[in-house]
Amino acid sequence: MFKNGFDNFRADEFLARIFAYAIPAITLWLAIPLLSGETPPNGMIGYRTPESLTNPDLWYASNTVLGWSLTGAALLSIMMIERVYKRANRTAVINLLLSLGLSTLMILGAVVIAILIINMKFSG
Repeated sequence: MFKNGFDNFRADEFLARIFAYAIPAITLWLAIPLLSGETPPNGMIGYRTPESLTNPDLWYASNTVLGWSLTGAALLSIMMIERVYKRANRTAVINLLLSLGLSTLMILGAVVIAILIINMKFSG
């Protein structure tokens, strides 16, 4: 019988994996303009404080730190997702939940680290 490459294809695993990569992909999409200095002071994205919104030098410097931190977290999240999906003995839903949880923790951790660095570097 003819065999093709889709014999072992499972739509639930494929969709779960696509959703798992959504958080790191969106994070990279938001982080790259921050770290490259392409995002002007605004009220929607970036390290927004009264000081950074009124001081362009502080805005760009602090958002460069935040952008690098988020980029690192997104790349680490991608590596962690790959590691999660290497284990074949879990269901697609469990893998998705693990991946989303790990990505969220990595990105929140990156934001906290960036805030600490910005406060140490630019305070007083």
